[in-house]
Amino acid sequence: MHRGVWRATGVENTLSAFDRTLTRLSSTCHGFECDFQQIDVADPQSWVIFHDDTMQRLGHRPASGIDPKVPITQNGYTDYMPTLPAFLTWLKRVTVACTLNLEIKSGTEAGIRYLMDQVQVHQPALVQIIYSSFSPSIMRYLCDDPRAVVAGLMDGETPLSTDINTERLVGLSMPYWYYLAHARHHWEASCPMGVYLDSLTAYQTAQTDLATDPRIGIVFAEA
Repeated sequence: MHRGVWRATGVENTLSAFDRTLTRLSSTCHGFECDFQQIDVADPQSWVIFHDDTMQRLGHRPASGIDPKVPITQNGYTDYMPTLPAFLTWLKRVTVACTLNLEIKSGTEAGIRYLMDQVQVHQPALVQIIYSSFSPSIMRYLCDDPRAVVAGLMDGETPLSTDINTERLVGLSMPYWYYLAHARHHWEASCPMGVYLDSLTAYQTAQTDLATDPRIGIVFAEA
């Protein structure tokens, strides 16, 4: 589920949205994607789960900076964006098998290292964590870290850099994920094993590969 279960029922990228996802797991819903941002480049611990660059879309005008102490509103509901400590406390309580895709929107190398360290300490055995990003520099950090299971969400107009370790992207630690991007309706040759799935035609094409290669699965960026 994209940013958890929230459409018409709550606020995206919140712990309550994640809780609702865990109650709806099935053969076709294995977990959720969420968006991590380091909001202070000088503080590697300053992570929040939030998608936008400002809080304007979620109830604050004029456009304001990101402040986890300020409530956000959506669909008539009010909630708070999770900080990293709040997410880690939530993560420790997960008792069902699921997959969480942590998409990193922004972060320094030191911050990403801190984030991964903390997630590794608090991650239950039943939970699989996958890291992804649209930023080539962040993808480089992720691919250089042997702990990360990496799914490369790359923008269709930004092919993988030659200095990114693409072997890490398709290695044994990531056996069945497709690389995916928003709002693209075609195969992208620059992404290894990659397909952009935002159209029925692309989905049907991918099903052909699913039938012949057991390593391959599908992730929807928007769901």
